[in-house]
Amino acid sequence: MNHEHDQALTHLKDEQALRFREFQRKWKQIFASIQDDAEEHRAQLIAKHENERQCVLEAFEFESQNKTVKFSSELINYRRVEGVLAKQEKFAEAAEIKKKADDLQALEEERYLINRENALKNRMKHLIKRQKVEYSALDQRLFKKRQEREKTRLVELNQLKLQISNEKHQLRQKQSLEITAQKRAKSPQRVGSPNSSRRRSPGRNTRSPYATPKK
Repeated sequence: MNHEHDQALTHLKDEQALRFREFQRKWKQIFASIQDDAEEHRAQLIAKHENERQCVLEAFEFESQNKTVKFSSELINYRRVEGVLAKQEKFAEAAEIKKKADDLQALEEERYLINRENALKNRMKHLIKRQKVEYSALDQRLFKKRQEREKTRLVELNQLKLQISNEKHQLRQKQSLEITAQKRAKSPQRVGSPNSSRRRSPGRNTRSPYATPKK
């Protein structure tokens, strides 16, 4: 009986261990799928953001090509005076004005390029800020999805543990009842009527009063 009980308990433990491994395998696949899905969504978002940055750069370059430096009225006046002096053959004075005009033009062109670069930086800054918000929102959604799956896994794990515990308890209880029944079957039982078990008092005369006395 004990050997049969040990075999039954071992079989139950093996079957429960198999169910537990299947449970772990199932959830490993689920979380792997979640991870793959998360990486795919991140890759798509990164590609989208890179395309947006490229579009901003191309649009900015196109705008810049159609724009020219808007020179100041001071520079325009220098160029006008330079031309008048050159026509008057006042070359020394014209050269002096030209030098001032060239220096001012170089300064204004440099300022234009700096402003252009700052404008591009600001545009990219706003774009990157918006993209970071989008990326953070994606991470939050993916994290929330994983948390929900983890809660479900814990619920199922607790249910499985409780089921395993109940099965072991029920098997041990059944085996205990079988052992008790077997012991009762093997124990000796008293046979006979109550009168047969009644003991006679010592020295008591059990002869009939009507019996003939011996001579």
